[in-house]
Amino acid sequence: MKAQQGTGRNPSAYSRMARAIFMVQIALVSFSAQAGVTDQAMQMHKRLTQVEPTQAVLSQMVSLISQGNHIAAALVAIDHDKNDLANVSFSPRAKYFYDVTLRSMFNSWVTNANLPNTPLNDYYALLIGAVREGIPFKEVLYSDLIFVGQGTGVAAYNYSANNNYTDLENKVIQGTASLAAEVDFRQDVQENVITANGTINLDMVGNKTAGALTLRGFGNEFYTAGTNRRVAQTIYKEYLCSPLMTIKDNTISDHRVRRDVDRSPSGDSMQFISNCKGCHGGMDAQMGAFGSYQFTNNRINGNSTNYAGQNVGGGTHKYNQNGNVFPQGYVTVNDDWSNPWVNGQNSALGWDLSQPTSGFGAEPWGRMIAHTDAFATCMAKRAFTQMCAREPALGEEVYINNLTNTFVSQNYSMKGLLAEAASLPPCRGN
Repeated sequence: MKAQQGTGRNPSAYSRMARAIFMVQIALVSFSAQAGVTDQAMQMHKRLTQVEPTQAVLSQMVSLISQGNHIAAALVAIDHDKNDLANVSFSPRAKYFYDVTLRSMFNSWVTNANLPNTPLNDYYALLIGAVREGIPFKEVLYSDLIFVGQGTGVAAYNYSANNNYTDLENKVIQGTASLAAEVDFRQDVQENVITANGTINLDMVGNKTAGALTLRGFGNEFYTAGTNRRVAQTIYKEYLCSPLMTIKDNTISDHRVRRDVDRSPSGDSMQFISNCKGCHGGMDAQMGAFGSYQFTNNRINGNSTNYAGQNVGGGTHKYNQNGNVFPQGYVTVNDDWSNPWVNGQNSALGWDLSQPTSGFGAEPWGRMIAHTDAFATCMAKRAFTQMCAREPALGEEVYINNLTNTFVSQNYSMKGLLAEAASLPPCRGN
């Protein structure tokens, strides 16, 4: 009788199969993790530059992200071959952060009309240049800074024309220049450049320039005609994320409200008290800083001999127009200003009391705004929105707080702020 043949399988075969399956699983997990890191690198690069990275840059970013260094990876995307921009044939990708992303981010800041594609000008250029050079971003509102185009085919700077920036922008569009390249786009001081190419005559106390506030591009948007109240409206909205209607305070005094504001709209004084006083009481008190500024003959012109107080009834000065609406209102006689919002509900904006809260002219006013807590927080929100392509959601305050703290600790580096925002999980993906 034949012995029954065994039906058991070879244990060694089982062992080999199990090991093979295990190795495949490990490989799949590794591949999935690597794919996730690659996706993050791609997402970060696109958010920062609007274009896909080269394979070399992608590999470098993936390596840094795998080590947990997301911010370094973001900085690679921004400036990975910026040094090559000094050459004629610079990399086509290094420029996009400056020429495209920052242009998009700052567009609404530089236009009163909220146009989708505002032409490059000295105000626009200042914001982009400050990011490129690592200048503390708060200084764009008060420091003696300007960035100008240079090189073949670029007109000299002129305080009464925009030709310098039009020529530079045309070269950027053609791909023969970049805002990322110092050889095309240099930093200087306003007093030197404007005096040499337009004879600055802003007639300010101490002849002080004030960052964006004394640049032609800013004046064209916010000092043209009107009453200069647009300055407060745009600065509070864009730099403090605080539209005036959200911070109006009806408890403050109205003694600085000008004569063109009706104290009894439609015959009802309560309308002024409940709807007008809260904004105008704080805004008009501060806008004395710009009392001598007008945009005429294609440039900012300051004239302290033409204040409303010296032309009462004449209507020749913008702060004096419509003075018959309420003749007992405040009459501007110089460029002094004060900020009643330092106290009361708007103390929540975090005013730095070591900085001016009253004074003369634009420079100390810009300094006051830039040193608020609200400025740093607003810049953090702007960076989050740009890099995540959406507003912060409820429950994401921790991200904004961390971004704000880093922004301040890194001496208000906008480039660093945007790199950190791009590296956040809700912006880069997981």
